[in-house]
Amino acid sequence: MKDKLKSVNKGGLLGMLGEVQKTTPDQWQNPESVKNMAKKFAEQLKIPVNEERLNQFMKAYKDATKGGTPNANVEDLVKKYGNGKIDDATVKEMKKFIKPKD
Repeated sequence: MKDKLKSVNKGGLLGMLGEVQKTTPDQWQNPESVKNMAKKFAEQLKIPVNEERLNQFMKAYKDATKGGTPNANVEDLVKKYGNGKIDDATVKEMKKFIKPKD
């Protein structure tokens, strides 16, 4: 995926980031809305994502957000959903956006 992102039109990527910024809290709390956005962005980036993988992402998203607020333990999510395919650098990036539960 990192190689795919290197070849992406930067303007298109900025457009997607703009769409993310415009997303309302209600949309973030609606898993179907998040799933549709993820699917749309994958299609725009020409990254093939099968439905099973997308559903796995949504399960992790629901666990991570618990109602739209990032509050999960990243290591737990990686163990549960990563299937051993998530490297340490990605975990570190995830930790910037997902705070551990108290």
